[in-house]
Amino acid sequence: VEEVATWNGGGNLLMASFIKPHHPFDPPASWADMYDPNALHMLPGYTSTPQPQDLTFSRGYFPYDEMTEAKIRRAMAYYYATISQIDHHVGRLVALLKDKNLYDNTLILYNSDHGDYMGYHHLLLKGNYMYEPLIRVPLIVSWPEQIPAASVSHQPTANVDHYPTLLAAAGAKADAQQKLDGTSLLRVWQKPDTQLKREPLYWHYPLEKPHFLGGRSSGAIRDGDWKLIENFTDNSLELYHLANDPGEKVNLADQRLAKRTAMLDQLVNWRKTIGATKDPPRR
Repeated sequence: VEEVATWNGGGNLLMASFIKPHHPFDPPASWADMYDPNALHMLPGYTSTPQPQDLTFSRGYFPYDEMTEAKIRRAMAYYYATISQIDHHVGRLVALLKDKNLYDNTLILYNSDHGDYMGYHHLLLKGNYMYEPLIRVPLIVSWPEQIPAASVSHQPTANVDHYPTLLAAAGAKADAQQKLDGTSLLRVWQKPDTQLKREPLYWHYPLEKPHFLGGRSSGAIRDGDWKLIENFTDNSLELYHLANDPGEKVNLADQRLAKRTAMLDQLVNWRKTIGATKDPPRR
């Protein structure tokens, strides 16, 4: 914040990273009692017990079958408290930009690397299948001179889109030898009704051994409302239609064989194009 106060002219960049609200859930004393666990609503996708396939995949750092609703509520309260703490400090940055008359011409991009199940399927943290709470992360953008206020786009995007977007916003180009995997979102930000023509979204997560939080090697693809998850450990597949089943409770992999095969082929071909394999990286 002190550095921002000394900036002059344009062409400046500040990247502010926060570890929280990542586990461990330990907000400082001044924030810890901000939310009453008993007053919170359980989030969409919550189930009173874990799904069988989730326990097979990983029992969890905090064993899922031993968690109670009360424990999940306590984690939610602390999670929300750390989010509020981050909001406070982001607010300090924004207030200083406004005080220095830099806000209107400053592009602010607020994003996260992953989410948390927070009760979804009775899970916690991030060590299980690539379900929606892990993949769906916040993307909030402010640029008063360029982007309409309070506009919303529901088009799926990925974090790889941010680099080409920021290049476009800065009026810069990538190195001629550099291949950009993402798609610039600048025109969508400026005109939210703009429809992007893009490939399906892909995820790839190879591990040498199960993560201490329970994560295993896996991949996923989303194409429209369809999503396929591939578990590299046992080659099992999960297929969901997110519009009809937003809670990802009905695995259609054995019922929609043609769709499963087509999406798996897409996922395999994409891995080939980026030179990735299901094998864990060697150290």
